[in-house]
Amino acid sequence: QLKDILSIDSSIHWLEQVGFFSISDGTAAVGVDAWVDNPWDQLSRKPKDWIYIEDFVGLSSDERLALSKQLASQAATRLKERMTAAAQNNKVVFVVSHIPPLFPGNTSPQMSDCDHIAVWFGSTACGAAIISVAADHPSTHFIVLSGHLHARIRQHITENIEVRIAAATYYEPQLEEVLIVNSSGEIPSVEYPTPVRNG
Repeated sequence: QLKDILSIDSSIHWLEQVGFFSISDGTAAVGVDAWVDNPWDQLSRKPKDWIYIEDFVGLSSDERLALSKQLASQAATRLKERMTAAAQNNKVVFVVSHIPPLFPGNTSPQMSDCDHIAVWFGSTACGAAIISVAADHPSTHFIVLSGHLHARIRQHITENIEVRIAAATYYEPQLEEVLIVNSSGEIPSVEYPTPVRNG
C-alpha cells in the first residue's frame, strides 16, 4: 500500500527507501525504519505489535528479541551512513524515525514517565549512531523527530543534537508542529511546551 501511494504522489518520501533527500539549500532529511533493541533484556511486558509483523510471527520470546536486536543494529548502520552523507553539505539534518533513539546516560524523568512501554521505547543502537556522527560534525545541527511513546518530549542531548518526540492518541491523528527553517539553514529558537503524555 505504501509503495502504491509513493507511485502516485512524488511529494511523499519514504526515508527507509530513499536514504536522504534535500529539503532546501543547507537542510536535509534522513531516516530509517528503526527497531527497538530492548537493552534491559526484559520481556515481562510483551507488546502486541509482534502479532502484526510477519517476520516475528511464530517466534519464541528469545527469538523475537534476538531478531529485533539484529534489525536495530542493521538500521543503526544505515542511519550512520546516511547521516554522515547528509552532514557533508548541510547545516541542519532532520533524523526521522518512528522509534526514538536512546542515548547513553539518558535518565530523563520524561522518558521514565512513559512506564507503559518503558522496556520497549527506543533504540540504543540508533542513539549511539547519532552521537557518533554528531561528534564528527559539530557544526551540523541534528534534529531527531520520533514518535512511538505517545508522549511529547523535547530534549537537547548535546550542543548539536535536539530530540523532538510527538505526542499521540490512538485513532486521533493530529499535526504535532510545523518547523520552519530560515534562509541560513537554521531553525529559530522556540519556546518548548511542557512535556505531556497523551494516550
